[in-house]
Amino acid sequence: MKTIPTAPSASETGVAAAVASTLQQQLGALAPAIPDPALAGPLAYFAAASGWAASALEAPQRAINLGPVLDSLRADARALLRASDPDAATSSDDAALIGELAAAAAHGVPEAQNLLAEFVAALRVLEDGPLDAPDLDAGGVQVGVDAVSAYLRQYHADPNATAHEVNYLPGGFSKTTILVSATIRGERRELVLRQVPDGLGEHTLAQEYAVLSAVAHTDLPIPKPLWIEETPNSLGGSFFACTRVPGAALGNVFGVEDNIPQSFAQDLAEALARLHTVAPSTITAAPRSPMRNPAEIQAAIDALETLAIRAAGPLSPRVAALLEWLRANIPTGDRPTALLHGDMSLHNVLAHEGRLTALLDWELSHLGDPAEDLAFLRQSLEPAFPWEDFVDRYVTAGGVRPDPAAEHFYTVWQETWRHIYCLNHRHIFLGNRSVPYMVAGVVFSSRFLDSAIAAAFGVRSGHSEPKSLIPAPAAETR
Repeated sequence: MKTIPTAPSASETGVAAAVASTLQQQLGALAPAIPDPALAGPLAYFAAASGWAASALEAPQRAINLGPVLDSLRADARALLRASDPDAATSSDDAALIGELAAAAAHGVPEAQNLLAEFVAALRVLEDGPLDAPDLDAGGVQVGVDAVSAYLRQYHADPNATAHEVNYLPGGFSKTTILVSATIRGERRELVLRQVPDGLGEHTLAQEYAVLSAVAHTDLPIPKPLWIEETPNSLGGSFFACTRVPGAALGNVFGVEDNIPQSFAQDLAEALARLHTVAPSTITAAPRSPMRNPAEIQAAIDALETLAIRAAGPLSPRVAALLEWLRANIPTGDRPTALLHGDMSLHNVLAHEGRLTALLDWELSHLGDPAEDLAFLRQSLEPAFPWEDFVDRYVTAGGVRPDPAAEHFYTVWQETWRHIYCLNHRHIFLGNRSVPYMVAGVVFSSRFLDSAIAAAFGVRSGHSEPKSLIPAPAAETR
């Protein structure tokens, strides 16, 4: 294990890093002591974001401290690879070196796995520093009952239409979810508005509405689409309206720690099987491009790389290694094609009294291999319910058992695109200063990247870095 020399810094950058670290400590200590989740949640996010700011400010010093360590690890890696294969042409590129070490570990080369883990952990500390991510949500209110009442009166030509409650749900990035309780033409209605936030394009709104409309005639548990406003209006950005379904999410984007009801899991398996038997020919538009064959998957990987570079500049070694892994492991052969939800995890499904009530948020739906939806869901479901039991129920209900290699590919894919989308959220945050975008961009992104590396290369470098890889605090002077 390599030890890292440290050097104190008295520059303004060092002071700014100390201020951010102090904010992180103070906010982090306050959050658990506040019983109100509406206050404790944002404080925890601000603490984590302050930690990210301190880590970013300390990046130049980390590079100085870690430079000799990384050089030594690179030399050790090349020596190990040449010893195992004298004809090996080891690369000078960190991303390629990760792949070569992973291949050597897969072939049983002694110490290759340990060296890979240490090298990835060092790169992780270089890029991000020590970082922990909370699991809460944050949000805010934009318009109230008066504005919604006025809109409903005009849209429905009902002078007595009245909104009684308007609530904004926390979370969500490309769409804002607004719950509306109203009376329209004398009937009490519970509505959901899926609205595009200010400053974001509405290019996926109509496609998401089209997918919901295409499957509305099935027995899938979905919100029923009602109408769409494709341009900005008196309520702000464009949106579509749908029915509100009773229930609550049993987890968040990272999963759930407690067990979930068997009845709910069985309902979800059957609903997913029914979704994957919807005739693809009935889907004329979808928010995301299809991933039905190797060429379309390759195009999706290329688009993801373009997004990463646009959002954050040159690729980091870990992201470059992941994209190369994806290109090298694209599923081949005859693969089934189905309508996919595209973001199938527990934060996008509702349950009520132990039963599934709705599949939500279809903004990433597209045509592709059902193994993609299953791989996405497995990440959040498996800790709470036996995965093989779920798949057996899915197959009994008409689904196709996923190919293990395809499921592995889509596990790496989903964690990689989530990380890169978070990088894009960070880029958007610089323009709109939105707290949810800040949290996703500087708190969640590293967690997804750690998971992707673990899935692709079998090493986890996230929240348990070797202590010797974390630079010690600067020496205190009195």
